[in-house]
Amino acid sequence: MWLVLDSDPDWLISRPESWWNGWCRYILAESILNMAGEPADPKLRLVALLNGGAPSSVCREVLYLLSNNETHERQQRLSDALRLLADQPNTRLNEKLCEALEGGEVQEEDIVNVTEFVLRRAKGRSLPICLRILENAPIRSEGSQAEHVAVALLRNYADASWTVLKTYLDADADRARRVLKAIAYDEHYEPRIIGSVPTRQLGELAGMLLDLFPPDEDEDGGGVVGPVDTARFLRDHLISHLGRLRDEQSVDAFRRLDQRLGDRYPWLASARIRAERGYRLTRWSPFPVDVVAGVMDAETRRLLRSDEDVVDGIECALEQYAEALRRDGTESVEDLWNTPTGDAPSPKAEEHVSGKLCRVVRSYFQRYAVTADREVEIYRRNVGRSEGGQPGSEVDILVQAPGRGTTSGDAIRVPIEVKLSSNPQAKTGMKDQLVDRYMPQLGATHGVYVVVWMTAPNPERLLPRHQPRWSCIEEARQELEEEARRLSEERQVQIRAVVVDGSLR
Repeated sequence: MWLVLDSDPDWLISRPESWWNGWCRYILAESILNMAGEPADPKLRLVALLNGGAPSSVCREVLYLLSNNETHERQQRLSDALRLLADQPNTRLNEKLCEALEGGEVQEEDIVNVTEFVLRRAKGRSLPICLRILENAPIRSEGSQAEHVAVALLRNYADASWTVLKTYLDADADRARRVLKAIAYDEHYEPRIIGSVPTRQLGELAGMLLDLFPPDEDEDGGGVVGPVDTARFLRDHLISHLGRLRDEQSVDAFRRLDQRLGDRYPWLASARIRAERGYRLTRWSPFPVDVVAGVMDAETRRLLRSDEDVVDGIECALEQYAEALRRDGTESVEDLWNTPTGDAPSPKAEEHVSGKLCRVVRSYFQRYAVTADREVEIYRRNVGRSEGGQPGSEVDILVQAPGRGTTSGDAIRVPIEVKLSSNPQAKTGMKDQLVDRYMPQLGATHGVYVVVWMTAPNPERLLPRHQPRWSCIEEARQELEEEARRLSEERQVQIRAVVVDGSLR
């Protein structure tokens, strides 16, 4: 047949279906790939003609191999047949194999091959079946169908199934060890999983391997490489791979590993530092000469490289303003109050106060901050509908620094929400407005919440709507700082709380 395929392929192409039906079993049995000295291309061409001429017979033969227990070479013949048919379309075969997998009719030693075959050819049909198998799997069922399905998913579609896979593996450490050893054993030279899993999930998998195969328990196998050795190789390979990526995702993966396992493995801190340094070097660009000259010429200026630098600058500006209000007299506290003769004083509108603070922050950054590009922009603004803003969605103050020269290379945005101490929303605005609304709308990871403490020498004279929501400024400062710490930890953001004393004396 191979000789005819080479000399007169049209004759083979013209054979009727009945002819292909008679030869189907022999063609699949004898077209063995990876035979020494035998090229694969003629075998693949012949099987392609067979599948095109008699697809139903191909399906029947594969199902026969799937169910037959009589011959010891059956598993190898099925594996060879699936490899030969890997790129040949056969809808009926796909459906029948999916049904067999769903019905638990695939023999244990064939599950990985069959699952990988249908995942590649009919992902939409087979992936939900595989996920249901994992979700319904009993705990501590060694050698179960689900373990083999988990191996196939990790090798091919870990990205699409990671949440279910991780839940399945986390439920039983012994089961997770068996699955990961199976993954590593056949592919320890260049694991396919590295190309099929996003960086964050690779970091989680590396953490799982560190838990299940601890480096402090590594032993020299004396030259014999077993499944545990290859699992350890996979562990080290993943960590090395993450260290070579030099991107934001790999840095984040190392930070998570260091946070969770750093006490047990101090070397993770060094790996994280190397990854961060490598990432920053890939984003590096030289500062213009005039920027360097500006920093050297003004000793009081600082270079803005990160969101933390901007937040520090905002806090310093507000502290200087509060100091000026209380001590040196360069700022007048009366500018924040309405003080009619003979009447009780009242705080000026919150918009007036936030406008004043906006000018204070802008002045500070103009005097003390330098960026590697254009000037820092500080202004009050509304969040437009195109950015997810709602009617009345107004950020009191927005500080924007250009991306060039920052550690991430991205532009920095830090919103500042300002409240008077008498505002009914002063106690809830940090969460409800700054964290839940403005920061997500702006894509910001850092924010500043400012409460301006407004009271008078005779606070009982203030109208009820002008009374502070706390009993004293110390209570307000403590409560807001604790709220900022809590939200920062829960939401994985950075919130700074500042209380400015704007009370009359």
